[in-house]
Amino acid sequence: GVFDTSLPEALLWLLQKPALAVAATPLFAVVAIVSTPILQWFGIHGTSVWGPIFGLTWNINDNENIMGTAQHLYSTLFMNFTVVSSGALTLAPIIAIIIFSKRADNKKIAKLAIAPGIFNVSEPVTYGLPIVLNPILFIPYLLSWVIPFFLGQLLTEIGLIPIITNNVPWTVPPILSGLLYSGTIMGALYQALVIVIVVILYMPFVRVANNLANKLD
Repeated sequence: GVFDTSLPEALLWLLQKPALAVAATPLFAVVAIVSTPILQWFGIHGTSVWGPIFGLTWNINDNENIMGTAQHLYSTLFMNFTVVSSGALTLAPIIAIIIFSKRADNKKIAKLAIAPGIFNVSEPVTYGLPIVLNPILFIPYLLSWVIPFFLGQLLTEIGLIPIITNNVPWTVPPILSGLLYSGTIMGALYQALVIVIVVILYMPFVRVANNLANKLD
């Protein structure tokens, strides 16, 4: 009966179940994946802001996927697979700067960011270039979250990539992490494609930023 329910069980029923239901919707995913880079661009660590919310939602989906008791598309591991560990935030902008930038200062920062970037540490390029509060690089930075995530969702929904059920550290280098997260070569190929897409995405913006910086020198 109602009086046999413990307080923790009651709180789970009142708070966690509705939260899980909301977190399973595309709208929740859109809000999370769009707001995180916006917060980051303003210098606020978006994943830290979302951490407690994911703790009640996508992290639980992670555990259920790992245990094999569910097949949730949206999860923290899926976000890591598609965005955080895919090279979209690190290797892709670094490669774009090295290839397309004509400024020596940008190239030096990019080269210094390669080593941490291989392990998906984005701060050297995010704050060193910087991307944070850079109005020109805001659009490619935002899209470097949105495009990989929803491309990954599409490929999962059509069956090219399996539901992510493997718990892989987010610091595992791109392409290798794709293989480990998904357990298939398609996961690795997906991350390689993400890097190519985001490099191309950054290309015109890097050139515009160069031209503006040259005029201000």
